[in-house]
Order: sequence, then C-alpha cells, then structure tokens
Amino acid sequence: MKSTIILANLPHRGSSAGEKLTRTNTSDGIRAPLGSIRDTAFADFVSNAVPVHLLAEYVYCAAKVPNRKIQGDIRTPVLLEGQRIHEAEAKRVLAEIGPTKRIRISTVFDAMVHAYRNITVALRKRKVLANSEKRVFFLTVLSEYGIVGRPDAVDCRDEKNPVIIETKTTDKMPLSPWPDNELQVGIYMMGLERLGFQPTHGVLEYVKRNSPKQRKRYTIPLNAGLRQEAVSAAKTVVNLLLEKEEPIATKNPRKCIPYRFVSSCQWKPTVIA
Repeated sequence: MKSTIILANLPHRGSSAGEKLTRTNTSDGIRAPLGSIRDTAFADFVSNAVPVHLLAEYVYCAAKVPNRKIQGDIRTPVLLEGQRIHEAEAKRVLAEIGPTKRIRISTVFDAMVHAYRNITVALRKRKVLANSEKRVFFLTVLSEYGIVGRPDAVDCRDEKNPVIIETKTTDKMPLSPWPDNELQVGIYMMGLERLGFQPTHGVLEYVKRNSPKQRKRYTIPLNAGLRQEAVSAAKTVVNLLLEKEEPIATKNPRKCIPYRFVSSCQWKPTVIA
C-alpha cells in the first residue's frame, strides 16, 4: 500500500468524530494508545505495518511472505484482470455517491477519523462506499497489531451496521469460502469494530474472471476464532519479514501452479503437478 494516500471525504455535519473515536475500545478490550496514534505519521505507520493482503497470502502459503519481500510485487495478467474488474465495480458504485472532496491525511488518527466520518455519513444516506485507486473512503487501521488495509467496499444501506464486501476474481467457483479470503474479510470487520461500529458479518463475493456476471456470495460471521487467527497471523508475518523464522510452505503442489513466484521459490514442493 502506498504510504502517501489522499482520502476522499463525503460531505458531513458536525465535528465530533474524533471525540467519539477516542471513546472506542477494541472488541477484545485492548485500547490502542490514543496519544500514539495522534502523533504517529501515517506514512511512517504504513511503511512499517503489515498489509492485510499479506496476511491473507500467508494463510494461502507462508512462503509468499518472504518471496514478496525478496522480489516485490509482480503484476501478472491475472492480477491485472482482477484489478480491472474491481475498478469497474468501484466506478459503478461511486457514480451513485455524488460529489466528494479530497483530504490529505497526516497521522494514523486522521485516517481513522476520516473513515469513521465517511461510514457514518454513508449509513445516514444509505449508501455503499467503494474504494478505488483514485478515491479511498475508508481504511482498516489496527494500530495495536500493526495492521493496515484497504477493503473493497462497505454496504451501509441498513442505516445501522456497515457490512464489509470483499470481491475476489477466480477461474473456478469455490464450494466454500477460501480461508485466506475469509481471514481478510475478518480483519476488515475488526477494523470497523475499532472505529466503534458493530459488524456482525461480512460478505465475500467470488466473480468468474472470464464471465463477471457469474457470482457467488458467502456470509462471513465475525467470531472469536477468526479474530484469534488474524492476531496470530500478524505476529507470524512480522517474524517472517524480520527473518526470525522460516516459512512453513504449503505441501499442496497444486497451490504453486498459479503462484507468480513459483519459478524462484526456494520453499516450493519438489514436484509440481
């Protein structure tokens, strides 16, 4: 994720978002030091934080973490097609939002306040918010765990609880949610909790890559097991990035086939079917 981000801000009334946010605890009783997030430069936080997508990649195969650190991101045709479909979805949603203004954020607290404000306004107006490459309305910031991420969308049409919507492109529809995608949705819901909302579930939507009209949705409940898995993954990924431990790579060679680091991965299974 880029460390320099300009948030799109929905028009809003009042200025109490920061005050309300300071009274918000995390679901497990941990409160991030507000003095810390007020003073921490957002660019510095992002450059040292673990992105949510990397936690999901760790669940898929732990070897993806050191490979990404070594080789950086590789923009494959499959990845680019997924981004194209997502941007088309975001453009459709954003067309219904109307005018916005650009806000440059400086601190971690700024990012959280703007996210809170935008979601609150969207709930009042019964809108769906979607993040795009050029317009970012809300970020997931779990400063106590060093996690940052950019969800695809949040559905605020019921006026009460925002619902995370995460879209994944695929060649084959899964019979059940894939664990890496499920974890990603769970972390985004934890981000909503950190802002003071009470999400009960999120939505994971799979889209057929060569036929975007073919879709399959799953409801992902937020429970203690998913929260614990997120925290555990964050700790392990940090250790992998710091080279304090070796990754335990997948033993399923089929997972390596679409993997963009497969040709140079030193942890891959000996034989790839």
